[in-house]
Amino acid sequence: MVMRSLRENTKWIMLILTVAFVGWLVFDWVQSGQRGGGQGANPVVGMVNDREIRYSEWNRHLQQYLQQVRSQASGAPTDERMNEAREQAWTQLVTEILVQQELDRLGIEVTDAEIRQAFRTSPPPQLRQNPAFQTNGQFDPQKYRQFFQSGNVSNQLLTQLEQYYRDVLPRTKLVRLVGEGVYVSEEEAWERYRMQNETARVRYVSVSPTSTVADSAVSVSSSEVESHYRDHRERFRQPPTATLHVVSISAAPTSSDTAAARARADSARERITGTDAEFARVAREVSADSASAANGGLLGQVTRGSLPQPLADVVFSIPEGEISEPVAAGRGFHLLRVDQRQGDTATVRDIVVPIELSRSAEDVIFAKMDTVESLALESDLAQAAGSVEGIRFQESVQVEETSSFVPGAGPLGVGVDWAFNPTTSIGGLSQFYENASGYHILELVGRSPATTPSLEQVESRIRQTLRDRKKADVARQRVQEAVSRLREENASLPQVAAARGWEVRESESFTRTDFVPGLGRGTEAVGAAFGMQPGQVQGPLSAGDNVAILELLEKSEVSRQEFEAVKGQFQRQLVSQLQQQWLSQWMQALREEADVQDMRDRLDQQRAQGGGRQAAGI
Repeated sequence: MVMRSLRENTKWIMLILTVAFVGWLVFDWVQSGQRGGGQGANPVVGMVNDREIRYSEWNRHLQQYLQQVRSQASGAPTDERMNEAREQAWTQLVTEILVQQELDRLGIEVTDAEIRQAFRTSPPPQLRQNPAFQTNGQFDPQKYRQFFQSGNVSNQLLTQLEQYYRDVLPRTKLVRLVGEGVYVSEEEAWERYRMQNETARVRYVSVSPTSTVADSAVSVSSSEVESHYRDHRERFRQPPTATLHVVSISAAPTSSDTAAARARADSARERITGTDAEFARVAREVSADSASAANGGLLGQVTRGSLPQPLADVVFSIPEGEISEPVAAGRGFHLLRVDQRQGDTATVRDIVVPIELSRSAEDVIFAKMDTVESLALESDLAQAAGSVEGIRFQESVQVEETSSFVPGAGPLGVGVDWAFNPTTSIGGLSQFYENASGYHILELVGRSPATTPSLEQVESRIRQTLRDRKKADVARQRVQEAVSRLREENASLPQVAAARGWEVRESESFTRTDFVPGLGRGTEAVGAAFGMQPGQVQGPLSAGDNVAILELLEKSEVSRQEFEAVKGQFQRQLVSQLQQQWLSQWMQALREEADVQDMRDRLDQQRAQGGGRQAAGI
C-alpha cells in the first residue's frame, strides 16, 4: 500500500530527498554563478547579529534535533510534532549562537584542569544513564571510574568527552555568572515557606455575574459602544485568515487495540521478579515514557496532586514494593511500584505500555487516505470525502495566520503554515498531515489580508463586553448587600445564600498557591482566607470572573521552629529557582536585543519556484 510503504521507508525517502535537494542547490549554483552569500550551494538561511547561519549548519543541527525527537517518541512523531520540533530546533540554534557570542564578549574560557575535574565528578547525562555504569538502576561512580581506568578506552571517545566539557563548562560558568547576584533573605524564605505550607478551609459562595444577573438588569447605550470602539480600535484588528476545506480520518485506537495493550502490560508485569534491576530492564525495553525508561522506570518523588487521579489512587494505596495491576490512564497502561511513601509524597517507578493502532487498523486508514487523495486529485475534496465511508468533511473552515489551531482538526500548525505559504495556490491540495487526532488533508479555498472590522461588525461583541462589566458591578453590589444583612441580622452564610438562591460550598484544605474551584488561583478571595480567623466572614471578594463571600472554617499555621529545621535547604531551593528565572529573563533580553533574521521561508520559496523537492523538516 502506498501510505504504509511511505511510512515504513521514511528514512530512505528522507535521505533521497535530502540528496536530491543538495543536488538541486549545486545545480542552481552552477547555473547562476556566484550570486552572493544568500544563495548558491550553501546559502545563508539566517543571521544572528552579524553571524551567518548557512544551510549546512542549520540542516546538521535540525537533523540532530529531529533524531532526538524520534528517539523520545513512543511511535513515529506526527507531522504536527515534527513541525513544532523544526521551530524548537531553530530557537535552540539561535540561542546557542547568542550564548557563544556572549561567552566571547565576556572572555569566558575553560582550563584543562577544570575539564579533568569535571570528567571525574560530573559525567555527561548520556553516560550516567548508560546501563553499563549503573547498579540497580542507579548511576554507579565506581563502575564509571573502573571503565576509564581500564586502558581500553578509545581516543575518539576521550576526544568527544573533552569537546563536550569544552562546550558545556563555559556555559555553566556563564549561568553561574548571571545568577551569582541572586540572594534570598531569611525573612523572604520564611514568607515563601508560609505560602507553600499554611492551609485554610472555607465555606463560601461564588456568584457568577453572567449567570445570576439578567441582561435586563443592565443597559448599554450606543454612545458607550462607540466610545469603547474608538478607544480600543486596534484591539479588534484581525490577522490574515485562510478558508479551508478539511477532510479528517480518525486514528483513535480501537477496542481490540486497547485489549492488545492490556495483554502486553500483563506480560510485562509477569516478567518482573521484583528487583530494581529487573524492573529497570523491562522499563527500558517496554516503556513508552522515554524519560523515565532511560532511568529504569524511576519517576522519582511525586505528590498526590501531581498525578492523574487513577494513578494517584493506586500509588497511595498499594503496599510498598508491590507492582500494581495495569492501570489505564491517558493513552496507555501503567505498571506502578512504590519504593517509599510518606504522607502525600512517594518515590515511584512506572512502566507505560502504550495503546497503539494495530497494523490492520493502520492498513484501513492508509487505504482510505490513498483513495481520498486519488479522488480529490481527479475531482475535488468534497466529492472525494463523500465517496469514502468513515471520512469527516468540513467546509469553509476559517484559520488565522497567528494560530496553529484548525477547528475540527485540533493543533495543526503545519497545515496553517501550508495555507499561508505564498507558493500554495488557491484550490491547492495539501498532503495528508498527521496530529494526535488523526490524518487531515486540506484544500485552500481562499485567503484574506489583515483587517480592522467596522463598528457595525463588532458592535454586538462590544455591547456584550460592556454588559458583562455592568453585570459584575451589579453582582458585587448584591453580594455587599448580602454581607451587610448577614452582619446586621447575625444571620448565617447558608441562610443568606438560601434567600438569594446561591449555592454554598465547602473547600478542601488549600494553600495560597493552590487552585480552588469557584475561587481561582492567586485571587483576592484565596489570599483573604489566610488573613481571617475561624468563624469570620468576608466579602465581596474578587474570585476571577466571580464575586465571593468567605467564611473561614479552619486554618493551619506553621511555626518558626518548623521553618528553622529546613531553612537552609529551603533557601537553597529558592535561590536555585530564582536563578533559573533570572537566567530565563536574561536569555529573553538577549534575544530581544539581538538582530535575528530568519530566511528559511525565503529559501523554501526559491526552492518551490525552482521545482526542487523539500527535504525532511527543512
